[in-house]
Amino acid sequence: AGEHRAADLFLQKFLFSTECWVLSLALLRAGDATPAEHLFCARALHVRLRCSVAKAEKRQASHEVMTDAEWAETRHVLVTLAQHWCSRADGHAVLTQLSGALAALACKMDSWHTRE
Repeated sequence: AGEHRAADLFLQKFLFSTECWVLSLALLRAGDATPAEHLFCARALHVRLRCSVAKAEKRQASHEVMTDAEWAETRHVLVTLAQHWCSRADGHAVLTQLSGALAALACKMDSWHTRE
């Protein structure tokens, strides 16, 4: 039980670390990560986006503060990842988390439209 609690505490700290975003995106793109790693990373992005804010400064440790360009880039990355995972037979759980992340992103963005 102690090891399980320690692992849970480590993962909770990771979710709100600065490394979470970059590492999660990298592992989701990696073909050699395990299904559990892919699912954890997709879930981490979903959690981070629910805590994201469109503000000029970070006011809480859990907040991910992004510029308009970063919101648009995040949208592009998540849509690309969702397209990849929807074509995989084993990708339903990961796709569900990515869809949640996209929904959270859509609620946070000022505008979904760009000049692309």
